Formats: sequence, C-alpha cells, structure tokens
Amino acid sequence: MADEPRNEGLPGIWHGPLSLRPVKEVMRFVDECDNYTKELRATHQAAVFKAHPGIRSTFVTDMAGLDFVFDAAPDVLDRLEDPGFGGLSFDADLLGGVIPALLRDADDHGPARAVVGQCMGLRCRQFEPACRKVLHYGIPMLRSAARGQRVNFQHAMHHAAVGVAFEWLFGLTPGPEGADAQRWIKACFGLKSDQLLADTVARAASWAMGRLTNGAKARSVAYAAGWMEKIRASAPYQSDFKRVAHERGVPEGELPAHLMFAASFNATGGAWATLHPALAQLSVDPMTRDRLAAELKDFNGSVQELNRLPFFHAFFLESMRLFGRPRHYYRRVMPDPAKGDPTKYALRLPISDGTTVALKPGTTLCLVATVARQDPAVWGDDAAVFDPERFIRTPELKGRVRAFGPSRGGPAGYGCVGAGTVDDAAVAAGAPDDRFATMLWKTLAAPLARATDWRLLPWPEPDVDAFDGVRPGELEWVRT
Repeated sequence: MADEPRNEGLPGIWHGPLSLRPVKEVMRFVDECDNYTKELRATHQAAVFKAHPGIRSTFVTDMAGLDFVFDAAPDVLDRLEDPGFGGLSFDADLLGGVIPALLRDADDHGPARAVVGQCMGLRCRQFEPACRKVLHYGIPMLRSAARGQRVNFQHAMHHAAVGVAFEWLFGLTPGPEGADAQRWIKACFGLKSDQLLADTVARAASWAMGRLTNGAKARSVAYAAGWMEKIRASAPYQSDFKRVAHERGVPEGELPAHLMFAASFNATGGAWATLHPALAQLSVDPMTRDRLAAELKDFNGSVQELNRLPFFHAFFLESMRLFGRPRHYYRRVMPDPAKGDPTKYALRLPISDGTTVALKPGTTLCLVATVARQDPAVWGDDAAVFDPERFIRTPELKGRVRAFGPSRGGPAGYGCVGAGTVDDAAVAAGAPDDRFATMLWKTLAAPLARATDWRLLPWPEPDVDAFDGVRPGELEWVRT
C-alpha cells in the first residue's frame, strides 16, 4: 500500500496516492476513445461537449466514486477547448430553451450551482420523509410486478430516484410517473449507449444521435415543460427558491431549468448509475447477497441509520470504488508566468513513491478513472476484485473513496451537488447530513438487497473494463 505523498511547495493539493503506472497505461484508452468520438461526430454531425466547467481546475476526478483529485489554479492547469469526448447532439429546447448551468462556461457555473445547493439545503428536513416510502416499501415500479414478469431495471431506478427528488425538492407527490414519464425518463436520463463518452451530466439534457422520432421528442419536450410549470407553482419555489435566485443573481427565467436538472440528475449524483453494476454483482455473488440480506432483514430505521450497518456501508463504498463510470479526463498544463519563460515547467505531479514528475507547459494530462480505482499501488493486489470486506479489514481505506465527489463546500466546488457539505465526523457531532446522493443510493439499494423474491438477469461475466465499461441497460428484473 502506497504512502500519502507530501504537498509542501506544490501548486495544489494531492488527495490520495496515485502511481505513475496508470497514467502511462491510459494512453491506449485515449486513442480508442478519440477515434470512437470522431467516428460518432462524423456519422451523426453531433456537437462536441466541452469539459465540465465544474472540474475546470481538476486533474483527476470522477463524479461517482471519486478517489483522486489534484487541484491547481486555472493559470497553471487549464482545460482544453476541445477535450475530444462526448459525441452528443444537444437540444437546447429540452428544458424550456435554457441550457442548464452545469453545461455552461465556468462564469455561469458558480452562481447557478450555489442556488441549487442552497435550495437543496433549505429542503434538508424533507429529504428523509421523501425517501422513507421507498426505503420501507420498495421500488415503486417493482411493487406490483407479477411473478415471472420482467421489468427494465434501469427504468425502475430512474423512476424511483426522480420521484424521491421531486417530492423532496418541490413537494410534488406523486412525482413523474406513467407512460409519458417513462418515455421522458428514458429519453432524458436513460440513454444506454455511449456510456464511456457521453457524460451523464450532458445526457440529462440531450437527445443522443437522433434516437427519438420528432413526435416522441415533441411529446417529451411538452411533458418536461409541463413539469417545469408545476415546479414554478410549487410552494418551495414560490416561498424560498425565487428569493435565493434573486440573492445569487440567477435570472428567475432560468431557475426552473436549474432546479429540474438538479432533481433529475445532479441532486442524486446519478445514484442509479452505480446501482446497476452493484446489483448485477449481487446476482452472481450469492455470499455477498446473503450477507446483505441478513444484515438488512430486520432493519426498520431511518435513512441516516443505514450508515450504521457495517457491511452495507462497505458494500456501498466498494460499489463506488469499482463501479464508478469509466470516464476519462483531459487537462493541459499552462506556462508558469512567474518564471518568465514559457518553456519552464509549470507543474510537478506528485506520485505515490513520494517523488514528482515535471510536466512541461502544453502537456496534455489524461486519466481513465477506472484505471485509478484499480491501481494495485493504492488498493493492493486484489484491486480489481469486488470485496466489501476490504473496508472492514482496513478501515482507513474508507477515506479514499469520496462518493459522488468531494464536499461541495470546498473551494473548487466541482463535486456533485448531492455530495453534501459534511463528513462523518461532522454528522457525529450533530450536523445535519446533506449527503443526499449517498443517502438516495442507500435508499434504493436497501430494499433491493434485502428482497428475496427477485433476481436479475446478469451478464455472463460482469465486466468493468476501463474502456468498454458496464452495460447496465442490459439488466432486467424478474419477479420470482
């Protein structure tokens, strides 16, 4: 196990060790991804999605299961104008003609993000009640399934997560449901293909490669517009959310789109994305499934109390570590103005053996997050093995999995808004727990993990390869 590197004298802070090996190996993935993206763009005339502005000054990050982050000032480490990933065709009309703040330039990202975070905080007390029905009665789409009936697992997770978020943030009960909602959710949040390249943040507001006919698209846009009207009419919007937007300088005309985007994806952190492979793992791992079912069998507590179940929490951490999205990120090293010479090294990258690697200005950095999460220098020789017990055997490893990104209260503010602003120590001291994405993940996972009347049709052998990634859309739920 590698030691933590030192940060003294470096133009940033390195969280968690990273050996140089994955950085070198990753270039083959870069070539394959670039070629694939270029082919998609040529075929579908799709626009290029630029680097997520919320991670502008971040070297290595992953919105789900973040392990390693390097922060540096933008003048030292900047994003590329065309990072070469995200073969998407963007439809600006999807959310009422307003492009969500998280897809904008960095100048717009901060105020809108602050509005969303503050609005979520104002509704902190409503989160637990919104989760309670799912936690104790199960996933809505799976409650009424007849024996032998197959249900699309992805749709069921999206429906449950978005339903909880709408009830929590807007007091809208029931949340989106029915046939129209399923088409909308499938179109907006459930695009199965291009898992590697199409950033889920963009997919929440995009129509990829013309998969919908014009009629279906028109119905879904109208459906989304109808829900935005309901958001505008909701009590939280009228009493608190408009006031927050005014204080933060975000135009009220854009506010419903920001909030809808938060409820549909960012507040949840895409919790369902890591649930797919985690539940697929249980379908082929009876020992882990039986142990989870036994621990959860008589559980009748709150969402907060789920954190006190040791094996269930370890299962969550291992899912975040191993099954986070296989994203790859590009960053370009900028010249060091203090040196007065554009050829001088602007950044030295610390690695796990305590040394640093000098990076010349113009160097493009890239890392596939999945490779880092399976780095033996950090996790040991069994890094590629799904083993929740590793966090029980070695408790200090828990600090190396930052579920859904770092706290949004930090100076960079690039983690998922649903990552919250507190840690375990703060919660133990009595602070309200606002780690909504984590709690929603556990809310969805608990009833599934303790159920005995279902099975998933798994892949022949679950695959978490860094390039191919996982294919959660292939999973189906079968009532037994």
